[in-house]
Amino acid sequence: MDLQEGQPYTFAPTLKPLDLAKAKETHTNPLARFFGAGGDRVNIEIHTAPRGAEISVNGELYSKTTPTKLSLPPGTYELTLRLPGYKALHKNLNVEKGPVIQIDETLQK
Repeated sequence: MDLQEGQPYTFAPTLKPLDLAKAKETHTNPLARFFGAGGDRVNIEIHTAPRGAEISVNGELYSKTTPTKLSLPPGTYELTLRLPGYKALHKNLNVEKGPVIQIDETLQK
């Protein structure tokens, strides 16, 4: 289109519904991809006693506390659970395609 200065123009785009599944697969945020926004992921459920522990995966702090669910691509990870007043718990996690991985940990004082 060719417009001249001062020439009026009407712009009326047609909006289409967002395909959420596709949007997650193409998400540009690396942390969002890391923590479950599409791709071949394995679901992981993490529970601690007491509740409310911070979760770090390979040193990256996850935005939610326990209990929670996240998903990771297959691989080996270092999982760290921290709660003030308790010892940090470090766990090596081998993630393989398959059923949901359940992690139930009791934090020590």
